[in-house]
Amino acid sequence: MTDRARSTRAGRPALTFDDLPLFATDRDIAEAVVGPDDADKRAWCASVASLEAHGFPRQTSLYGKRYVPAVRDFYDRQYGPAGRAPTDSSGQQEPSRWTSPRSRRRA
Repeated sequence: MTDRARSTRAGRPALTFDDLPLFATDRDIAEAVVGPDDADKRAWCASVASLEAHGFPRQTSLYGKRYVPAVRDFYDRQYGPAGRAPTDSSGQQEPSRWTSPRSRRRA
């Protein structure tokens, strides 16, 4: 991807979720989701009502913006890897447990 494709008209880098404040406008969230293209951002903003019908976080009444961690969680639930295994921090692996006793070769 070229630098031009990743930057906005003003020449600054495109926003990412990591760049957004805790509460952000739909326009900024749209850029983090679909990139800097204005047509893509308009299309994303137009789809917000249908996203909300599927659990997308609503704007807060206090700020009139959306809570960014909840937006990210929404997308992770919708498109993230399903059934992630919990991380084992012990570093120990037991190959004998990788297969069931029935599938092990008998000597």
